[in-house]
Amino acid sequence: IHIYKKIRKYFNSFRADINKQKIVVIGIAFKGDPATSDTRNSSSLDILRKFNKKQVFIYDPVASKEDLKALGYKFLKNVSSCFKNKNAVIIMNNHDSYKQWDLKMLLKGVPENFVFFDGWRMFDEENINNFKNVNYMSVDIN
Repeated sequence: IHIYKKIRKYFNSFRADINKQKIVVIGIAFKGDPATSDTRNSSSLDILRKFNKKQVFIYDPVASKEDLKALGYKFLKNVSSCFKNKNAVIIMNNHDSYKQWDLKMLLKGVPENFVFFDGWRMFDEENINNFKNVNYMSVDIN
């Protein structure tokens, strides 16, 4: 998958093993707008399979806790836990709630070389790159 390869290449550029990075995939439902809780045939499932299962976390604002648990990954209950002590977030759908995130609070204190992968280009690249230690990525850039 292109997204996985792009993120792996980034971590490899400073000799970091991608299998040891704490990765969060946000947006497990197959679409965010209009909102749905359906995770069947979601592109998120394809990307999840590429990463080391022990190091991957998932979050979705709509999908049920039962559906998320059934996937076999560690699921997070709130947005702030998606950023705290993690190395990358990968946003895979376009749920409206993401626009309400307090990025200043969420990105404060992220580790060096943190990846913010915006699969829908919902966020302003320049704004994200202004945060210390954050590298903005999307499908068509970096």
